[in-house]
Amino acid sequence: MKVRWAEIEYQPNLKEPAEPIRLGIVIERARGRRVEVILVGREPTGPIPELQLEGATGPFRDIVTNWFEVVWRSIATTAKEGVAESVVEMLNTAWTANLYLTKSQSADIPATTNLLTVARRRYEHYVGEKVPPFKGERVRPNSIPRWVNYTSQAVGVSR
Repeated sequence: MKVRWAEIEYQPNLKEPAEPIRLGIVIERARGRRVEVILVGREPTGPIPELQLEGATGPFRDIVTNWFEVVWRSIATTAKEGVAESVVEMLNTAWTANLYLTKSQSADIPATTNLLTVARRRYEHYVGEKVPPFKGERVRPNSIPRWVNYTSQAVGVSR
């Protein structure tokens, strides 16, 4: 099964580009007519000099400091209206200024793979921060135990 994702970045200064700030990822998987989309990211909780927001006000500041909610609204609107193309590609064309998506990538994963786990791992790899498993993830141990435990139950009718 194919998944598609793109990283979300913020470029604080378009006139004199600096190192972009990695904010998160959006990942999607289509299953027939159903499309699953997961957005994973981080927002500043206070002043961060790298964002270069000193003196910024209004919608620009809000888009940067509340980017997660703004991008999620774009995803929700697209989902309600129906997806003609990939949600990731739609976001890629909609967000092209200081807040933008990198070129989308895709990979095949087994159909049984939990998309939340794939999203968390992609985010950790991209942003470089570990996050605890998300609610709804089926976390599997990394090591293989030396013993396998079995249980059986027999049900019968007494005479």
